[in-house]
Amino acid sequence: MIRLRNRDKEVCARALLDDGSQRSYIEKNLAAELFLSPSGREIFSQGLFGGGISPASEHKRYMVNVESLNRKYSTPLSLLEQQKICSTLPRIHDRKLLSELSSRGIKLTDVGRDSPPIRVLLGADILGSILTGRIEVLSSGVSAVETLLGWTIFRTGKEKGSC
Repeated sequence: MIRLRNRDKEVCARALLDDGSQRSYIEKNLAAELFLSPSGREIFSQGLFGGGISPASEHKRYMVNVESLNRKYSTPLSLLEQQKICSTLPRIHDRKLLSELSSRGIKLTDVGRDSPPIRVLLGADILGSILTGRIEVLSSGVSAVETLLGWTIFRTGKEKGSC
Protein backbone atom coordinates (compact mmCIF):
# COMPACT_ATOMS: atom_id res chain seq x y z
CA MET A 1 0.00 0.00 0.00
CA ILE A 2 1.22 3.47 -0.87
CA ARG A 3 -0.12 7.01 -0.59
CA LEU A 4 -0.42 9.20 -3.67
CA ARG A 5 -0.82 12.93 -3.26
CA ASN A 6 -1.65 15.77 -5.61
CA ARG A 7 -1.85 19.10 -3.80
CA ASP A 8 -4.50 18.62 -1.07
CA LYS A 9 -5.97 15.40 -2.52
CA GLU A 10 -4.53 12.06 -1.40
CA VAL A 11 -5.48 8.42 -1.97
CA CYS A 12 -4.07 5.19 -0.53
CA ALA A 13 -3.76 2.46 -3.15
CA ARG A 14 -2.34 -1.00 -3.74
CA ALA A 15 0.87 -1.01 -5.76
CA LEU A 16 2.61 -3.85 -7.54
CA LEU A 17 6.41 -3.93 -7.82
CA ASP A 18 7.39 -5.32 -11.23
CA ASP A 19 11.02 -5.24 -12.33
CA GLY A 20 9.90 -6.84 -15.62
CA SER A 21 8.17 -3.61 -16.56
CA GLN A 22 10.45 -0.88 -17.85
CA ARG A 23 7.97 1.84 -16.88
CA SER A 24 5.67 2.73 -13.99
CA TYR A 25 1.92 3.17 -14.40
CA ILE A 26 -1.15 4.58 -12.69
CA GLU A 27 -4.70 3.37 -13.23
CA LYS A 28 -6.67 5.84 -15.34
CA ASN A 29 -9.47 6.15 -12.75
CA LEU A 30 -6.96 6.86 -9.97
CA ALA A 31 -5.39 9.67 -12.00
CA ALA A 32 -8.88 11.16 -12.34
CA GLU A 33 -9.59 10.76 -8.57
CA LEU A 34 -6.41 12.71 -7.83
CA PHE A 35 -7.31 15.42 -10.37
CA LEU A 36 -3.95 14.93 -12.09
CA SER A 37 -3.14 17.00 -15.16
CA PRO A 38 -1.05 15.33 -17.87
CA SER A 39 2.55 16.53 -18.12
CA GLY A 40 2.91 14.88 -21.53
CA ARG A 41 1.90 11.97 -23.71
CA GLU A 42 3.68 8.96 -25.15
CA ILE A 43 2.64 6.57 -27.90
CA PHE A 44 4.09 3.07 -27.77
CA SER A 45 3.41 -0.68 -27.98
CA GLN A 46 3.92 -2.95 -25.01
CA GLY A 47 5.71 -6.30 -25.13
CA LEU A 48 3.63 -8.81 -23.21
CA PHE A 49 4.36 -12.00 -21.31
CA GLY A 50 4.27 -14.84 -23.81
CA GLY A 51 5.72 -12.74 -26.62
CA GLY A 52 2.65 -10.78 -27.68
CA ILE A 53 2.81 -7.10 -28.55
CA SER A 54 -0.04 -4.71 -27.87
CA PRO A 55 -1.14 -2.26 -30.57
CA ALA A 56 0.48 1.17 -30.22
CA SER A 57 -1.59 3.43 -27.99
CA GLU A 58 -1.31 6.80 -26.32
CA HIS A 59 -0.52 7.02 -22.62
CA LYS A 60 -0.82 10.29 -20.71
CA ARG A 61 2.09 10.99 -18.35
CA TYR A 62 1.44 12.36 -14.86
CA MET A 63 3.66 13.65 -12.08
CA VAL A 64 2.40 12.61 -8.66
CA ASN A 65 3.88 12.52 -5.18
CA VAL A 66 4.20 8.95 -3.89
CA GLU A 67 4.63 8.34 -0.15
CA SER A 68 4.98 5.49 2.30
CA LEU A 69 1.90 5.09 4.50
CA ASN A 70 3.92 6.21 7.54
CA ARG A 71 4.97 9.35 5.58
CA LYS A 72 8.68 8.70 6.26
CA TYR A 73 9.45 8.60 2.53
CA SER A 74 8.10 10.73 -0.27
CA THR A 75 9.16 11.22 -3.87
CA PRO A 76 7.68 12.72 -7.03
CA LEU A 77 7.18 10.09 -9.73
CA SER A 78 6.33 10.14 -13.41
CA LEU A 79 3.60 7.58 -14.04
CA LEU A 80 1.95 6.61 -17.33
CA GLU A 81 -1.80 6.18 -17.55
CA GLN A 82 -3.14 2.65 -18.05
CA GLN A 83 -6.82 1.65 -18.18
CA LYS A 84 -6.24 -1.39 -15.94
CA ILE A 85 -3.00 -2.43 -14.21
CA CYS A 86 -3.51 -6.19 -13.79
CA SER A 87 -5.91 -8.95 -12.83
CA THR A 88 -6.86 -9.65 -9.23
CA LEU A 89 -4.02 -10.41 -6.82
CA PRO A 90 -4.83 -11.76 -3.35
CA ARG A 91 -3.58 -10.04 -0.23
CA ILE A 92 -1.55 -11.79 2.45
CA HIS A 93 -3.79 -13.30 5.13
CA ASP A 94 -1.84 -16.35 6.33
CA ARG A 95 -1.61 -15.89 10.14
CA LYS A 96 1.49 -18.07 10.50
CA LEU A 97 3.32 -16.06 7.84
CA LEU A 98 2.21 -12.75 9.35
CA SER A 99 3.36 -13.94 12.80
CA GLU A 100 6.80 -14.90 11.47
CA LEU A 101 7.10 -11.53 9.74
CA SER A 102 6.07 -9.74 12.92
CA SER A 103 8.67 -11.65 14.96
CA ARG A 104 11.31 -10.18 12.63
CA GLY A 105 9.95 -6.66 13.01
CA ILE A 106 8.34 -6.68 9.56
CA LYS A 107 4.90 -5.12 9.20
CA LEU A 108 3.03 -5.48 5.92
CA THR A 109 0.47 -2.87 4.90
CA ASP A 110 -1.34 -4.93 2.24
CA VAL A 111 -3.04 -7.65 4.27
CA GLY A 112 -6.54 -9.08 4.53
CA ARG A 113 -8.94 -11.44 2.84
CA ASP A 114 -10.37 -8.95 0.35
CA SER A 115 -8.59 -8.23 -2.94
CA PRO A 116 -8.94 -4.58 -3.96
CA PRO A 117 -7.55 -3.73 -7.38
CA ILE A 118 -3.89 -2.96 -8.00
CA ARG A 119 -3.93 0.71 -9.01
CA VAL A 120 -0.20 1.47 -9.45
CA LEU A 121 2.61 -0.51 -11.03
CA LEU A 122 6.12 0.49 -10.01
CA GLY A 123 8.54 -0.71 -12.67
CA ALA A 124 12.27 -0.94 -13.17
CA ASP A 125 12.46 2.82 -13.75
CA ILE A 126 11.89 3.40 -10.02
CA LEU A 127 12.64 0.11 -8.23
CA GLY A 128 16.41 0.60 -8.05
CA SER A 129 15.94 3.84 -6.16
CA ILE A 130 13.46 2.49 -3.58
CA LEU A 131 14.96 -0.92 -2.71
CA THR A 132 16.93 -0.72 0.55
CA GLY A 133 18.84 -3.99 0.05
CA ARG A 134 17.33 -5.62 3.14
CA ILE A 135 15.91 -9.08 2.42
CA GLU A 136 14.60 -11.57 4.99
CA VAL A 137 14.16 -15.18 3.84
CA LEU A 138 11.55 -16.89 6.00
CA SER A 139 11.42 -20.55 7.00
CA SER A 140 8.50 -21.04 4.56
CA GLY A 141 10.71 -19.94 1.65
CA VAL A 142 8.94 -16.60 1.28
CA SER A 143 11.25 -13.59 0.95
CA ALA A 144 10.38 -10.24 2.52
CA VAL A 145 12.01 -7.33 0.69
CA GLU A 146 12.24 -3.85 2.17
CA THR A 147 11.62 -0.75 0.09
CA LEU A 148 11.48 2.88 1.12
CA LEU A 149 7.71 2.59 0.66
CA GLY A 150 7.42 -0.42 2.99
CA TRP A 151 7.88 -4.19 2.91
CA THR A 152 6.75 -6.49 0.11
CA ILE A 153 6.65 -10.26 -0.25
CA PHE A 154 8.26 -12.33 -3.00
CA ARG A 155 6.72 -15.77 -3.19
CA THR A 156 8.78 -18.64 -4.55
CA GLY A 157 5.93 -20.99 -5.29
CA LYS A 158 7.63 -23.56 -3.05
CA GLU A 159 6.29 -22.39 0.29
CA LYS A 160 3.66 -24.39 2.11
CA GLY A 161 0.13 -23.09 2.35
CA SER A 162 -1.22 -20.03 0.66
CA CYS A 163 -1.10 -16.39 1.47
